[in-house]
Formats: sequence, C-alpha cells, structure tokens
Amino acid sequence: MELLMPLILSVLLFCISTFVLVRGADTFVENADKIGKAMRLPSFLTGVLVVAIGTSLPELATGVASLLNEKATSDMMVGTVLGSNVANVFLGLGAVIVLSRKNLKFKQNIFQVHFPILMTSTIAVIFMSLDHQITAQEGGILWGIMVSYLWFLFKTEATPFGEKIHHEVFRWKYVLFLIIGLLALVGGANFVVESILDLGTYLIIQLGVSSEILTALSATLTAIGTSLPEMVVVYVSMRKGNAEMAVGNILGSNIFNILLILGVGSLISPLAVDGINYTVVLPFSVASFFVYWTVSKDQEITQQESLAMVFLYILFLGKLYGWM
Repeated sequence: MELLMPLILSVLLFCISTFVLVRGADTFVENADKIGKAMRLPSFLTGVLVVAIGTSLPELATGVASLLNEKATSDMMVGTVLGSNVANVFLGLGAVIVLSRKNLKFKQNIFQVHFPILMTSTIAVIFMSLDHQITAQEGGILWGIMVSYLWFLFKTEATPFGEKIHHEVFRWKYVLFLIIGLLALVGGANFVVESILDLGTYLIIQLGVSSEILTALSATLTAIGTSLPEMVVVYVSMRKGNAEMAVGNILGSNIFNILLILGVGSLISPLAVDGINYTVVLPFSVASFFVYWTVSKDQEITQQESLAMVFLYILFLGKLYGWM
C-alpha cells in the first residue's frame, strides 16, 4: 500500500487541480463577458474573445506552466495542445453526440473562413515540425495568421451600426472574480503540471516504463482535462438546440490552440516536436482536422460518424501507449 500512496496522491492532486483549473477558467470567462457587456463591446467581439479564446485558456495556462517548470520539457506543451485538438474533435464532438443520442445539424457555413484557417494552421505546424522544433520565428508566423484571422472576422462580421447591444451594469465584483478566476487558472495549471510530473516519475521508477510517458500523459490526461470547457459548451449547446455554438466552439478552440498557444510557447522557448509527439500525436491531430472536415461537409454529424470518432480516439490511445 505504501508503494501505491504516491500514485494515489498524484491522481488525487491531478483531479483536484484540474477541477480548480476548469472552474477558474469558467469564472474568468464569465466575468470577462460581464465586463465586456458593461463596456458595451459588440456581441461578436465579446463572443470571440470569451468563447473561442476563453475555452483555450486551460491549455494555455498548463502549457506555459510546463515551460516554466524546470522539471518539465516543451514536449508536454506540444502534447497538451495537439492532444487537446484530438480530444476536442473525437470526444468533444464524437463522444458528446453519442451520449446525446441525436444527430448534430447546423446551418452556418463554416467552410468559407474557419476551416481554411484551421487547415492553414495545421499545414503550417506540419512544415514547422519537419525539423522537430517550432522556433520563435515560426511562432511569429502563427501569431500573424491569428491576427489576420481576427482582423478578417471583425471586419466582415462586426456588429452592424444600430444593433442593440445587451448592457450589463458594471460592478467591481466582476473585476474581483475575474482576478480570482485568473489566480485559480494559474494555480490549477501549475498543480496539473506537477501532478503529471509526479505521476510520470512514479511510473518510470516503479514500473520501468519509457520516459515518453510524460508526453503521453500530457497528450491524454492533461489534454482531456483542459478540453472539459469545450465539451461542456458542446453538451449545453446541444441541449439548448444551438448547434452553431457547438460546432463553432470546437472549430475556434482548435484554431486558437494552434495559433495562440503554440505561438506564445515558442516565444518563451523553442518547442520540441519529436518522439511520440511527432510519430503519433501530430498525425492524429492532422487526422482529426480531416475527419472534422469530412463529417461536416453535409452540415450534419450523425450518430454513426460520432461512433467512428470515438473509435478513432481509442485507436489514438492504443498507439500512444503502445497497446496496438
């Protein structure tokens, strides 16, 4: 039992810190939304900053925390980001649609701008990873794509003149809870990284597994944990009949995961893309894009397609951990 205590404590710490991380992100986003409305920001601007970027905050926080942790490596950040994109599509859409027991139909044309941007981002990461690292200069390119994407969206879809914007009365408690949410976000991210490091170290020492287990854990446990906001948004959106929000949230989150998080990370330190990140996680991240594009072409994601996505995630786990 004594030998199992470090393992139990690491898993417990991971669960608690992930909960704090997700709740912190939720509190931060909710109060940022209220402050935006109090400042009479256009609804579209608030929506992009709060929903798309907001649900990527857990990945950003854990990624930066892993880079700043002297015991961690940049592999963890890359694994978290790319693994999160895989989880967003195969679980955030696939598993949630299966559990909801109904097809997801949407009307919004997401193929004119959003999918091309995600495709451009994905292709950029493929070419940047050929030398097994993403440098600061390449991170600048990712930021350039992101700025262009935001500029185009705001120019073409900004709130029309005369549109009535919902106004929220400003309260200082919004700022207070914004700061509390941010602190929980940062603190939770640090403990998530520490728990993964402790868990990985235990498995390496006690079970003699490969050192790549840290990258595998980041690409699965951390990725799923930080993808919880996206999964919750999809589930709630489907229950409320807002399919556009469900589809757009996953699409926007995957775009910002690549452009924002890998862009920020590479400016802090060159990001290594090798080992299982290069041979398994990156290929499955690319595959998740093509699967998302394929199942969305008819603007409906069926139960059968969702089951296939869940199967692909099981295959991903098998390849990542060497089960198959």
